[in-house]
Amino acid sequence: MWLFYELYACPYLSFTSLNGVCFLLSGVVFPFAILVFYLDWLFDRFYLTNFRVVKSRGFLGKRFMSIFLEQIEDITASYSLWGELFGFGDLQIESAGTYGKITAEGIPNPLIKKWLIEGAKKSMHGLLLP
Repeated sequence: MWLFYELYACPYLSFTSLNGVCFLLSGVVFPFAILVFYLDWLFDRFYLTNFRVVKSRGFLGKRFMSIFLEQIEDITASYSLWGELFGFGDLQIESAGTYGKITAEGIPNPLIKKWLIEGAKKSMHGLLLP
């Protein structure tokens, strides 16, 4: 989208005053917005501990969400067409009651992470051997 804007939309503006604004947007604002979205995605963390699943988010300010393993009701791993080809997808963890939901988007191998969480939950109840 950015390259289309840079190569096709900006050169064909009939007003010269808008032409400079167009190149300013395409040269400064769009790359800055892409960098902010990339850093937001890069600083998302997903942790599995002995007792809970924790997700931290943000690169300027941090937000932490956690769900105890015994309160997890459902874990869903989903892939889009591109995710299936390149090995990334979404993981959604829902808890019982009002504890909430954790969604991790664009993570590598969400099905493996789903299996790890399910295994940790079973081992917490003594169904798996250590």
